[in-house]
Amino acid sequence: MGPEVLEDERTSRMMMRYGSAILQDPSDPYYGIIKECFDVVNDDPPSVLPPDRSVRHEIDLVPGTKYFQVAALVSDVLRAQTQREVAHGARFQQLNAATVPASTPIPRKDVLQNNMAGCTVFSTLDMGDGYYQLLMRESDIPLTAVCTPSGMLWEWLAMPQGLSNAPATFNKLVTQLFWPMRHFVQTYFDDIFYANINICIFGAEEIPFLGCFLGKDGVRVNPEKVSAIAQLPVPTSQKDLRKLLGLANTLHKYSANYAKIARPHTNLLKKDALWSRATEAQQAFEVMKRSLQSAPILALPDKDGPFSVVCDASDFAIDCALLQADDEGRERVIAFQSR
Repeated sequence: MGPEVLEDERTSRMMMRYGSAILQDPSDPYYGIIKECFDVVNDDPPSVLPPDRSVRHEIDLVPGTKYFQVAALVSDVLRAQTQREVAHGARFQQLNAATVPASTPIPRKDVLQNNMAGCTVFSTLDMGDGYYQLLMRESDIPLTAVCTPSGMLWEWLAMPQGLSNAPATFNKLVTQLFWPMRHFVQTYFDDIFYANINICIFGAEEIPFLGCFLGKDGVRVNPEKVSAIAQLPVPTSQKDLRKLLGLANTLHKYSANYAKIARPHTNLLKKDALWSRATEAQQAFEVMKRSLQSAPILALPDKDGPFSVVCDASDFAIDCALLQADDEGRERVIAFQSR
């Protein structure tokens, strides 16, 4: 079976697991669950203030911050400027500049993937309008005031998009809500509370996950990313090279000996590089494409099992692969690394 046919079959199976497709089939085992929770998986979230979810967005100002007083003579000028900005969405640059930043670690992609080792059935919830489901701290509501085309000031009672610490507040609530389910629910910065049923997936063998595909067999490269690299022309300038390497570097863990393969390209990024060696770079480009097109499905690590590391080195590159045997005794790659 060719790779294109195999990919079409994978896509077809995944399409059958979308929530909108499941709702067309009452015999599906997930039909009852979705119908039971339909109040939070529809396209029309309630247009009322959200309940107090025990976490509110707070704006702590830098000590010494002064409120800006608008003089009557210049208010019309400022109003016109603000109206132009509001036409493209609320903008809080000055407020953000005066806000004490919150320190919130972003979950690492590989950690989230590894936490799903051993899973055989996957679901994803793609959410919407999450920020608007969080209330503002009452004392901070006046800080969110925006001027509308009508000339009136409107204040946000719910947390708006654009505030510098909004992702941190949102992540705090999500972590708190899903903490009892942390062993089988992974969360990432996104919106939540009301799901888009058309792109939620339930009970699938494989799901899209942060730029790759994750399933019971492991992690595989997103074929669209490989196709994007394969369709690039042979680089003829440093700008082209940076674009190519920017795409390829995100996929290096799927490619054995990546540093060695990419060396002709990285050499051409040097200040005094000789482009007369472009033939070597073209050959390296073809090798890189073949390497990514034949990338293996990477295994998810079993934390309780033994690991092995295979290393290789040359005068200009160091490469290694982290391996682990599966239940059938086959040694599988967990990740490639090179520099």
